[in-house]
Amino acid sequence: MRRRLIAAFFPLLLALPSTAQEPHKPLPNAEEVVKKVIAREEQADKREEAKPGYLFAQRSIEEKLDKSGAVTERNDRLYQATLIDGHIYLKPVEKNGKPLTGEDAKKEEEREKKFRERIKKPLTQKKDDDDIRLNEELVSRYQFHVIGRERVNDREAFVLTFLPRTNVKLPEKRRMDKILNRLEGKVWVDTEAFALLKVDMHLTEPTSLAGGLGSVRSLDFLIELFAVDPDTFVPKEVRVAFEGRKLFTGMHVKQTATYSDYRKIENSVAKKD
Repeated sequence: MRRRLIAAFFPLLLALPSTAQEPHKPLPNAEEVVKKVIAREEQADKREEAKPGYLFAQRSIEEKLDKSGAVTERNDRLYQATLIDGHIYLKPVEKNGKPLTGEDAKKEEEREKKFRERIKKPLTQKKDDDDIRLNEELVSRYQFHVIGRERVNDREAFVLTFLPRTNVKLPEKRRMDKILNRLEGKVWVDTEAFALLKVDMHLTEPTSLAGGLGSVRSLDFLIELFAVDPDTFVPKEVRVAFEGRKLFTGMHVKQTATYSDYRKIENSVAKKD
Protein backbone atom coordinates (compact mmCIF):
# COMPACT_ATOMS: atom_id res chain seq x y z
CA MET A 1 0.00 0.00 0.00
CA ARG A 2 2.72 2.41 1.01
CA ARG A 3 4.57 2.38 -2.32
CA ARG A 4 1.40 3.19 -4.27
CA LEU A 5 0.33 6.04 -2.28
CA ILE A 6 1.87 8.56 -4.67
CA ALA A 7 0.64 6.78 -7.73
CA ALA A 8 -2.87 6.71 -6.35
CA PHE A 9 -3.02 10.52 -6.59
CA PHE A 10 -1.24 10.91 -9.93
CA PRO A 11 -1.85 12.32 -12.42
CA LEU A 12 -4.24 14.61 -10.55
CA LEU A 13 -0.85 14.40 -8.70
CA LEU A 14 6.69 24.59 2.13
CA ALA A 15 9.27 24.97 4.18
CA LEU A 16 8.37 24.00 7.76
CA PRO A 17 9.53 25.72 10.96
CA SER A 18 13.28 25.82 11.41
CA THR A 19 14.84 22.54 12.46
CA ALA A 20 15.65 22.15 16.16
CA GLN A 21 19.17 20.71 16.39
CA GLU A 22 20.91 19.25 19.39
CA PRO A 23 24.61 20.17 19.00
CA HIS A 24 25.84 17.37 21.24
CA LYS A 25 24.36 14.76 18.91
CA PRO A 26 26.34 14.41 15.66
CA LEU A 27 24.29 14.03 12.51
CA PRO A 28 24.74 10.92 10.37
CA ASN A 29 25.81 10.85 6.75
CA ALA A 30 22.87 11.26 4.36
CA GLU A 31 23.93 8.34 2.19
CA GLU A 32 23.98 6.00 5.21
CA VAL A 33 20.49 7.10 6.28
CA VAL A 34 19.04 6.66 2.79
CA LYS A 35 20.56 3.18 2.43
CA LYS A 36 19.01 2.08 5.72
CA VAL A 37 15.63 3.52 4.70
CA ILE A 38 15.71 1.58 1.41
CA ALA A 39 16.70 -1.66 3.15
CA ARG A 40 13.86 -1.27 5.63
CA GLU A 41 11.31 -0.44 2.94
CA GLU A 42 12.31 -3.49 0.91
CA GLN A 43 11.80 -5.74 3.95
CA ALA A 44 8.45 -4.11 4.69
CA ASP A 45 7.32 -4.59 1.08
CA LYS A 46 8.23 -8.29 1.21
CA ARG A 47 6.23 -8.76 4.41
CA GLU A 48 3.27 -6.90 2.93
CA GLU A 49 3.35 -8.90 -0.30
CA ALA A 50 3.53 -12.14 1.65
CA LYS A 51 0.63 -11.17 3.89
CA PRO A 52 -1.14 -7.83 4.34
CA GLY A 53 -0.74 -6.63 7.91
CA TYR A 54 -3.61 -4.24 8.63
CA LEU A 55 -7.08 -3.23 7.53
CA PHE A 56 -8.14 0.39 7.93
CA ALA A 57 -10.64 3.12 7.10
CA GLN A 58 -9.77 5.83 4.58
CA ARG A 59 -11.60 9.11 4.12
CA SER A 60 -10.79 10.93 0.87
CA ILE A 61 -11.84 14.48 0.14
CA GLU A 62 -11.40 15.88 -3.35
CA GLU A 63 -11.95 19.53 -4.22
CA LYS A 64 -11.99 20.93 -7.74
CA LEU A 65 -11.13 24.61 -8.04
CA ASP A 66 -11.59 27.29 -10.67
CA LYS A 67 -8.92 29.70 -11.94
CA SER A 68 -9.43 32.00 -8.95
CA GLY A 69 -8.99 29.12 -6.46
CA ALA A 70 -12.66 28.90 -5.49
CA VAL A 71 -14.06 25.40 -4.90
CA THR A 72 -16.49 24.39 -7.65
CA GLU A 73 -17.01 20.75 -6.65
CA ARG A 74 -16.35 18.75 -3.49
CA ASN A 75 -16.58 14.99 -3.00
CA ASP A 76 -16.15 13.23 0.35
CA ARG A 77 -15.76 9.45 0.17
CA LEU A 78 -15.31 6.89 2.94
CA TYR A 79 -13.58 3.59 2.15
CA GLN A 80 -13.15 0.46 4.23
CA ALA A 81 -10.17 -1.74 3.45
CA THR A 82 -11.21 -5.36 3.14
CA LEU A 83 -9.58 -8.61 2.05
CA ILE A 84 -10.39 -10.32 -1.23
CA ASP A 85 -8.42 -13.53 -1.80
CA GLY A 86 -5.64 -12.21 0.42
CA HIS A 87 -5.45 -8.82 -1.34
CA ILE A 88 -6.45 -5.51 0.24
CA TYR A 89 -9.34 -3.84 -1.58
CA LEU A 90 -10.59 -0.34 -0.80
CA LYS A 91 -14.36 -0.63 -0.81
CA PRO A 92 -16.30 2.67 -0.90
CA VAL A 93 -19.11 2.69 1.63
CA GLU A 94 -20.18 6.36 1.66
CA LYS A 95 -20.21 9.29 -0.71
CA ASN A 96 -20.78 12.75 0.79
CA GLY A 97 -22.03 11.20 4.02
CA LYS A 98 -24.55 8.82 2.43
CA PRO A 99 -24.41 5.11 1.48
CA LEU A 100 -23.78 4.33 -2.19
CA THR A 101 -26.95 4.02 -4.23
CA GLY A 102 -28.06 3.95 -7.85
CA GLU A 103 -25.34 4.59 -10.44
CA ASP A 104 -22.60 4.87 -7.80
CA ALA A 105 -23.48 1.41 -6.43
CA LYS A 106 -23.47 -0.07 -9.95
CA LYS A 107 -20.05 1.44 -10.71
CA GLU A 108 -18.67 -0.04 -7.49
CA GLU A 109 -20.02 -3.50 -8.34
CA GLU A 110 -18.24 -3.34 -11.70
CA ARG A 111 -15.05 -2.03 -10.09
CA GLU A 112 -14.95 -4.87 -7.56
CA LYS A 113 -15.70 -7.41 -10.29
CA LYS A 114 -12.71 -6.20 -12.32
CA PHE A 115 -10.51 -6.30 -9.22
CA ARG A 116 -11.44 -9.93 -8.56
CA GLU A 117 -10.73 -10.84 -12.18
CA ARG A 118 -7.38 -9.07 -12.11
CA ILE A 119 -6.03 -10.78 -8.99
CA LYS A 120 -6.94 -14.18 -10.42
CA LYS A 121 -4.64 -13.56 -13.39
CA PRO A 122 -1.53 -12.00 -11.83
CA LEU A 123 0.84 -13.41 -14.46
CA THR A 124 -0.95 -11.64 -17.29
CA GLN A 125 -0.82 -8.20 -15.71
CA LYS A 126 1.30 -5.54 -17.37
CA LYS A 127 3.85 -3.70 -15.30
CA ASP A 128 2.19 -0.71 -13.70
CA ASP A 129 3.83 2.44 -15.06
CA ASP A 130 2.77 4.31 -11.94
CA ASP A 131 4.22 1.80 -9.48
CA ILE A 132 6.70 4.10 -7.75
CA ARG A 133 9.01 2.09 -5.51
CA LEU A 134 11.37 3.51 -2.94
CA ASN A 135 14.58 1.91 -4.18
CA GLU A 136 18.11 2.72 -5.37
CA GLU A 137 16.86 3.70 -8.82
CA LEU A 138 14.50 6.30 -7.39
CA VAL A 139 16.79 7.89 -4.78
CA SER A 140 19.71 8.05 -7.23
CA ARG A 141 17.88 10.95 -8.89
CA TYR A 142 18.36 13.17 -5.85
CA GLN A 143 21.01 14.78 -3.66
CA PHE A 144 20.26 14.33 0.06
CA HIS A 145 21.55 16.31 3.04
CA VAL A 146 20.87 15.70 6.75
CA ILE A 147 20.10 19.10 8.30
CA GLY A 148 18.92 18.24 11.82
CA ARG A 149 16.48 16.45 14.09
CA GLU A 150 12.79 17.00 14.86
CA ARG A 151 9.99 15.09 16.55
CA VAL A 152 7.19 13.70 14.39
CA ASN A 153 4.23 11.93 15.98
CA ASP A 154 6.17 11.57 19.26
CA ARG A 155 9.22 10.01 17.60
CA GLU A 156 12.63 11.54 16.96
CA ALA A 157 13.47 11.93 13.29
CA PHE A 158 16.43 12.91 11.15
CA VAL A 159 15.46 15.71 8.76
CA LEU A 160 16.81 15.39 5.23
CA THR A 161 16.46 17.77 2.31
CA PHE A 162 16.61 16.54 -1.27
CA LEU A 163 17.05 18.13 -4.70
CA PRO A 164 17.18 16.66 -8.21
CA ARG A 165 20.72 15.83 -9.33
CA THR A 166 22.08 18.19 -11.95
CA ASN A 167 25.33 16.43 -12.84
CA VAL A 168 23.75 13.35 -14.48
CA LYS A 169 21.14 12.64 -17.14
CA LEU A 170 18.01 11.46 -15.33
CA PRO A 171 15.81 8.72 -16.87
CA GLU A 172 12.65 9.73 -18.73
CA LYS A 173 11.18 6.40 -19.88
CA ARG A 174 7.94 6.27 -17.89
CA ARG A 175 5.21 8.87 -18.01
CA MET A 176 5.94 9.81 -14.38
CA ASP A 177 9.69 10.31 -14.83
CA LYS A 178 9.51 13.97 -15.80
CA ILE A 179 7.67 14.65 -12.57
CA LEU A 180 9.97 12.51 -10.40
CA ASN A 181 13.00 14.27 -11.87
CA ARG A 182 11.68 17.67 -10.78
CA LEU A 183 10.75 17.03 -7.16
CA GLU A 184 12.42 18.62 -4.16
CA GLY A 185 11.56 18.75 -0.49
CA LYS A 186 12.17 17.26 2.95
CA VAL A 187 12.07 13.76 4.41
CA TRP A 188 11.74 12.87 8.10
CA VAL A 189 13.31 9.49 9.00
CA ASP A 190 12.86 7.71 12.33
CA THR A 191 16.23 7.72 14.13
CA GLU A 192 15.78 4.18 15.49
CA ALA A 193 13.79 2.24 12.90
CA PHE A 194 14.91 4.26 9.84
CA ALA A 195 11.31 4.32 8.67
CA LEU A 196 9.75 7.25 6.86
CA LEU A 197 7.71 9.45 9.21
CA LYS A 198 6.98 12.31 6.86
CA VAL A 199 7.63 13.45 3.30
CA ASP A 200 6.93 17.01 2.10
CA MET A 201 7.78 17.73 -1.53
CA HIS A 202 6.84 19.89 -4.48
CA LEU A 203 7.58 20.36 -8.16
CA THR A 204 10.56 22.61 -8.90
CA GLU A 205 9.23 23.74 -12.28
CA PRO A 206 6.30 23.06 -14.65
CA THR A 207 6.66 20.01 -16.86
CA SER A 208 4.76 17.85 -19.32
CA LEU A 209 3.79 14.21 -19.04
CA ALA A 210 5.45 11.70 -21.36
CA GLY A 211 3.54 11.25 -24.60
CA GLY A 212 2.06 14.75 -24.49
CA LEU A 213 -0.96 13.55 -22.51
CA GLY A 214 -0.91 16.58 -20.28
CA SER A 215 1.18 19.00 -18.27
CA VAL A 216 1.76 19.80 -14.61
CA ARG A 217 2.04 23.44 -13.59
CA SER A 218 2.37 22.86 -9.86
CA LEU A 219 2.34 19.88 -7.50
CA ASP A 220 2.60 19.69 -3.71
CA PHE A 221 2.62 16.36 -1.87
CA LEU A 222 2.67 15.66 1.87
CA ILE A 223 2.42 12.34 3.69
CA GLU A 224 2.66 11.61 7.42
CA LEU A 225 3.10 8.13 8.88
CA PHE A 226 3.10 6.65 12.38
CA ALA A 227 4.08 3.41 14.08
CA VAL A 228 1.09 1.12 14.49
CA ASP A 229 3.46 -1.50 15.95
CA PRO A 230 7.27 -1.60 16.39
CA ASP A 231 7.84 -2.99 12.88
CA THR A 232 5.05 -1.30 10.93
CA PHE A 233 4.66 2.35 9.96
CA VAL A 234 1.41 3.26 8.22
CA PRO A 235 -0.08 6.40 6.64
CA LYS A 236 -1.86 8.90 8.85
CA GLU A 237 -2.60 11.59 6.27
CA VAL A 238 -1.83 12.36 2.63
CA ARG A 239 -2.33 15.74 0.97
CA VAL A 240 -1.94 16.54 -2.71
CA ALA A 241 -2.47 19.81 -4.56
CA PHE A 242 -2.26 19.67 -8.36
CA GLU A 243 -2.65 22.22 -11.11
CA GLY A 244 -2.17 21.40 -14.76
CA ARG A 245 -3.76 20.13 -17.93
CA LYS A 246 -5.06 16.75 -19.09
CA LEU A 247 -5.13 16.80 -22.89
CA PHE A 248 -7.02 20.05 -23.52
CA THR A 249 -8.75 20.31 -20.15
CA GLY A 250 -7.36 22.43 -17.33
CA MET A 251 -7.33 20.88 -13.85
CA HIS A 252 -6.89 22.37 -10.39
CA VAL A 253 -7.47 19.77 -7.70
CA LYS A 254 -6.79 19.31 -4.00
CA GLN A 255 -7.04 15.90 -2.33
CA THR A 256 -6.76 14.87 1.30
CA ALA A 257 -6.81 11.29 2.57
CA THR A 258 -6.89 10.45 6.27
CA TYR A 259 -6.41 6.93 7.64
CA SER A 260 -7.81 5.51 10.87
CA ASP A 261 -9.14 2.42 12.64
CA TYR A 262 -6.15 0.21 11.84
CA ARG A 263 -6.93 -3.43 12.65
CA LYS A 264 -4.33 -6.18 12.55
CA ILE A 265 -5.21 -9.01 10.17
CA GLU A 266 -5.14 -12.35 11.91
CA ASN A 267 -3.96 -15.44 10.02
CA SER A 268 -7.44 -16.99 10.08
CA VAL A 269 -8.94 -13.84 8.54
CA ALA A 270 -6.24 -13.47 5.90
CA LYS A 271 -7.12 -16.86 4.45
CA LYS A 272 -10.76 -15.97 3.93
CA ASP A 273 -12.30 -14.36 0.84
